Amino acid sequence: MSDRARAVEECFWELTELLPLERTERDGWREVSTLGGDDVRNGVIRAVLGADEADDVIDATIDRYAARGSPFRWHVGPSSRPTDLADRLLRRGFLHIDTLAGMCIDTRRDLAPDPRIVVRELSASEDEAFVDVILSTYDAPASVRERLLAEIRNSRGGGKQRHYVARLEGQIVGATSYALLRSGGFLQGAAVVEASRGRGVYRQMIRARLAALRSEGCELAVVTARRSTSAPICARLGFEELCAIEVYRHA
Repeated sequence: MSDRARAVEECFWELTELLPLERTERDGWREVSTLGGDDVRNGVIRAVLGADEADDVIDATIDRYAARGSPFRWHVGPSSRPTDLADRLLRRGFLHIDTLAGMCIDTRRDLAPDPRIVVRELSASEDEAFVDVILSTYDAPASVRERLLAEIRNSRGGGKQRHYVARLEGQIVGATSYALLRSGGFLQGAAVVEASRGRGVYRQMIRARLAALRSEGCELAVVTARRSTSAPICARLGFEELCAIEVYRHA
């Protein structure tokens, strides 16, 4: 595995330090969990297991989350072992729900500006609009909205995370964030309201975050982009794909 592919996995894990999660790390194992039933915040981030122990560990993990009544996710990335881990998960009732492309780009890459689109750091008065844009891209219970608002407000002034909104014709149509981590700048999710997609908003949010990271002395930006949506856009903007992370869910 290349150093840059390793940086993708490390950034993904380092980001969890900034979130209100219970983190478990031991040799070859990384896991996050919450008391809630949100599978996005419950699951195995990295597992390096021996072939002779893998089935028992998977079964024990399933039993542990079942006792809590929580669905959870399992990420299979470039360092995951054994090599047939994905097949073992499928045999135990996991569903493959997504493929993330681990990608990187030099922050010195300059993308052309678009005067129609203004991307600025989030102000406190825009917090609710920011969350509304994020949640416009997927269905979520009301509790997720309150959680996101709390996390945004708690991160303000902390120095490691920055949140941005994009305006087109004066209206907030995009929302995004980044985190400055030990292994690089991690570009977090970016959302654009449906009516404004295809107009360059996503590109300008990438441009703004690269410029911000560059100003902070960070040379490498990484992202885990969904293959079905944002990964092709990132590739066209010059991101290099380094690895794939397969996401499985058990309920």
